Amino acid sequence: MMPSVMRERTVARFCGLGRLTSHKTRVPRPDDDTRSSSALPGSDRVTYIREDSIFFNHQAARTLLNNSYVVFSILQKHKLAKNRNADTNFDPGYEIFDVDPADLSLVHVSRAYRRFLRDCTAELLKNKDTNKMETLYLSSIFFSLELIFHLAEILNLDHSQNSHMVPKLQEWIQYYFNESSDLADSVIKSRDDKSPVECNPDFWPAVTGLIMTAQCKEARRLLGLHSKKETPAIRTLRQLLHSKPELQSSGGASVAINFSVQWEAWLKEVRNQLISGVFSTNQHCLELAELLAGDNKAEKLVYENSETWYKFLVTYVSYWKPTVESFRLGEIARKSMERFGMDSQMKAVDKILLALFESDLYQVIESLQEFAESGWASLHMTDLLYHAGLLSNVVGQDNKIAENLRTDLIIQFGTLLAANDCVWRTGLSYLDFAGSQGVGHIDLILQSRGQKSAKDAEILLYEAGKRNLVKAERTICSVVSRQYLMEKRLGSALMWAIKGDNHSLASSVAELVLREMAVNDEYSISDVLPDLGTSIISSGHLVFLVKYNEYLTKYHDGNKKEAVTILIDLITSGLAPPYFIPVLLKKSAQAAKEAVKVFNSTDLSNILGVLEELVVTAHINGTKDAKSAVASLESSEREIREVLAQSICQAEIAELAKV
Repeated sequence: MMPSVMRERTVARFCGLGRLTSHKTRVPRPDDDTRSSSALPGSDRVTYIREDSIFFNHQAARTLLNNSYVVFSILQKHKLAKNRNADTNFDPGYEIFDVDPADLSLVHVSRAYRRFLRDCTAELLKNKDTNKMETLYLSSIFFSLELIFHLAEILNLDHSQNSHMVPKLQEWIQYYFNESSDLADSVIKSRDDKSPVECNPDFWPAVTGLIMTAQCKEARRLLGLHSKKETPAIRTLRQLLHSKPELQSSGGASVAINFSVQWEAWLKEVRNQLISGVFSTNQHCLELAELLAGDNKAEKLVYENSETWYKFLVTYVSYWKPTVESFRLGEIARKSMERFGMDSQMKAVDKILLALFESDLYQVIESLQEFAESGWASLHMTDLLYHAGLLSNVVGQDNKIAENLRTDLIIQFGTLLAANDCVWRTGLSYLDFAGSQGVGHIDLILQSRGQKSAKDAEILLYEAGKRNLVKAERTICSVVSRQYLMEKRLGSALMWAIKGDNHSLASSVAELVLREMAVNDEYSISDVLPDLGTSIISSGHLVFLVKYNEYLTKYHDGNKKEAVTILIDLITSGLAPPYFIPVLLKKSAQAAKEAVKVFNSTDLSNILGVLEELVVTAHINGTKDAKSAVASLESSEREIREVLAQSICQAEIAELAKV
């Protein structure tokens, strides 16, 4: 076909879970009638495509994966045990939480995930051998995830503290944005006798940052180093910071009421001081007093000193809405984003944090799935929300739908991991918690995974065996058996075929072994045969092979009488395939020659009858094997006949003498 009527196309096909192959080909154009195809130059190149993950390439990320799986599995077992009212003290993994098993909560689990994320970030930054840009990219991902999980923990998991959001949000922002504390420490360390501390250009930014993040005690302490701390403006500001009420993160409605009363009284004092003009002599103090008073003029100061909209949000609620309820945070978050002009150009992290503030948990899960960390966060976040009973509010009142959502994410993440040689067993472990669907995927994965050695196959068998996946066990063994068969390692092929309970394959391999033994008297697989056990009853070839090996063992051990007894059974039982009868006849003639007094005239006559039957069958309607067997006896048939005839005569004489 002319190239003008051809067009190129890339064809992709599935080749196992989590894997695709891609190759180029030519297909006819729609207006061509011949419909034939032609290979492209270089179309023999097949590209294997699989989804990548940060857990495949970085040791720090794999450590995170392994640790988080331990926590994930303990949570599932803990919930299952609680549902069954069972004891949970048996699991040593609880030590990772440093809490009594009976007291384990979702908050403890979330904190464990956050600790692992933080350790992973630190390990990445410590490793100097990795690509700097990649390290910064990955560390930013894990930092963002820790930030997200912490906020989700505050807003959704720590139910006992939901009524008092602001103190926890202040701790949240202080933990991840501690530049003000670092700046204050730097200012303090740089003090000298040559110039006042306030001459340091970082002095007022440090004070402002501390107050914005609700670290008023630290801000007051830093102001105490000011050379003019006794001036009315600074003294008054320090007094206000000292008397500022603090809302406790725990407590009931009475705590909130008492705080509100104290807050209003304190707020009135701040505003009175502003009206009095005490701060008019110091612009910095004036702006900070306006912030303490929740004056709208201070919004500009907060905006200019906030790196992110959510830092702006926390400062805003700290001074404008200190008793805000969680359901109002979404509205404030939207306004904060609008203040930063981000409502139309949100990054992934911004979208997730906004969804958390708005209690849009479905959006949280969806956005986490799109986040560049291969589904780890979406799964573990979903699992936490599921066990908290919050997902039914996302997808409707039917908890079955929420359960299916969680199961789907486990399967997606588990199959992704299972496609990688480094973490595939962790992937299987995740799939164990996906119910019957997970078991089905594990079954397919184990059957489709390639194995480069017997050791690999043993690992696959172990994973299949502990889950009682009989079909997978059989498939694995059959694959290994065929691999050994291609390498002409018949003994190993037979062992694996029997281990996989593949009767037809085992019988075929046994026949190949017998054919090899028929032409090579030195060939032996005695090291394999003792492992056969009761499997030999599945195949006549296996039964014969085992008995013949038993004969050889007895004979070589010098136990010739027992060996000959077995040999007689073999040759007269009818189990011997035609191509192997010559071997048995020669062995019988040799034994008779050695005058082993085990043969009787009947046995010898039956052996001679086997020879006659073989010869007759080969000449009348014999198979190829029978004819080949007779041909192989051409040089020794006469000698065998003579030895057997003489032995029959000797046996009959001996039998008559006994009468």
